[in-house]
Amino acid sequence: MAGGILLEVDASDLLRELKRLEGVLTPEQIERCMARIFRRVPGHMRSTLPREFRKHYVVKTGQVRESISGAHVTYSGSGAGCIIPIRGKRIVVGQGGFASTGGRRGWNTLRKNGKYRVKARIVTAGQSTLPERMKTGYPPFQNFSATKIPTHKVFKRLTKKRLPIQSVVDIAVPQMPLNRSRKGVEKDIRDYMYKRMEHEIQRMIAGK
Repeated sequence: MAGGILLEVDASDLLRELKRLEGVLTPEQIERCMARIFRRVPGHMRSTLPREFRKHYVVKTGQVRESISGAHVTYSGSGAGCIIPIRGKRIVVGQGGFASTGGRRGWNTLRKNGKYRVKARIVTAGQSTLPERMKTGYPPFQNFSATKIPTHKVFKRLTKKRLPIQSVVDIAVPQMPLNRSRKGVEKDIRDYMYKRMEHEIQRMIAGK
């Protein structure tokens, strides 16, 4: 998906647990129970994922919450699942994104005596040093005396000339649950669904 990922939740174990109650609940009730559980997962994620991501990444709570969309529930006689779209652009390094250090007044980063290294707070484990040269072949830079670009935002050149330039970006929120945060996210969702299952079973038995 452009600008995002589909976080798939395998609920086969959950469905098997519910099917053990087939003598108490009808197949239709089991299906409704699964749907109720799944529809609550995105709201739960908006509450807990910022905390989970912030264990590993220097990311703002609002950036995480606004990236999570509603759930698409899938169900069949042999299994059930939940697809939760997570969308978001790669986060800018520097002003307005991952905080950065390293820069100078002026545009000179190409001469030997003008070179410096730019660092950014991307992961909680410590500052990350940006590559000496970006994929364009030129160093990242911050110009603290510029008047027409943000002075604490990291850019990269596309040629040897002063312009054109592009913002430097790093990991996006949708990539986080597939990388350092993966185990924590999967455990959090799984634990929540089992806890919710107990509530929904009691609700069904009570006839609600």
